[in-house]
Amino acid sequence: MDLETLRVVGTLATAFGVGSVIWPATKYVYRRLTGRAQQIRNDVDKAHELVEKAR
Repeated sequence: MDLETLRVVGTLATAFGVGSVIWPATKYVYRRLTGRAQQIRNDVDKAHELVEKAR
């Protein structure tokens, strides 16, 4: 491989790596700001309680 090919591969790896981190981080921040995270947590806790009652 020549140096230019290595640079292209490195650039693409960096771009995809950063993109895979930014999307979940943005979703997390949005959920925290809107209160959606707490609502999801409450729904999960309620589902666990229902499962325990059913047992």
